[in-house]
Amino acid sequence: MVEKILRIPEVDVKRVVITGGPGTGKTSLITALENAGYPVKHEQARIFIDNTNKGLSNLSPWTDLLAFSERVMNARHEDYQRAQFGSFNFYDRGLPDTLAYLRRDGKSIPDDWISLVTSHRYERVVFIAPPWQEIFHQDNERMESYEELLSIHQYLIDTYENLGYELRELPRIPIEERLHFVIKELA
Repeated sequence: MVEKILRIPEVDVKRVVITGGPGTGKTSLITALENAGYPVKHEQARIFIDNTNKGLSNLSPWTDLLAFSERVMNARHEDYQRAQFGSFNFYDRGLPDTLAYLRRDGKSIPDDWISLVTSHRYERVVFIAPPWQEIFHQDNERMESYEELLSIHQYLIDTYENLGYELRELPRIPIEERLHFVIKELA
C-alpha cells in the first residue's frame, strides 16, 4: 500500500520592512499603512524606551545597549512569527536593524543573533527612509542628533545590503504619497 503524504499548502506570507534612522518618517508611514488596513508591527525599541521614560523599566540603549538590544531582538522575532498569512505585513524596522545599531556602536554580535537574522528573511525589497532634515526632530524616545542619524543610516544600508536585501529609498514626499509609493512598488 502506498502512503499518501499530507502536505499543508504553502500559504503566502509577505514580510515588508520599513527601515531608516530615527526621525525619517517610518512610524508615520507604518501608521498610515495600519490605517489603510494592513497588518503592521510597530517599532519595539521605541515602545521599550517609552516604557523606561514612564518608569515601567530601567533598561534603555543608553544604559545597557546589549541587554536592551537583546530585548528588542526577542520582540522583533516574536513579531516576525506573528505575521498574518495571505497579506503584506509591514514592520517598523526588522531584525537586521538590531545588528546595524550594535555594529555602529562597536559591539560584538552574538553568533545566534546572526543565525536568527539570516534564517528569518523578509521580502527581498526593503524600504529605507532617508535622512530628511526638514522633518527630523528629537523627542523623549529619539535622542540621537541629526549627525548620528546620518551614521545610523549608513550602517543600516551596509547591514541590509550585506544580508542580500535590495534597498528601495522612500521619496521625501508627504505620508499619503509615501504610502501609495510603497503599495505601487509592491504591486
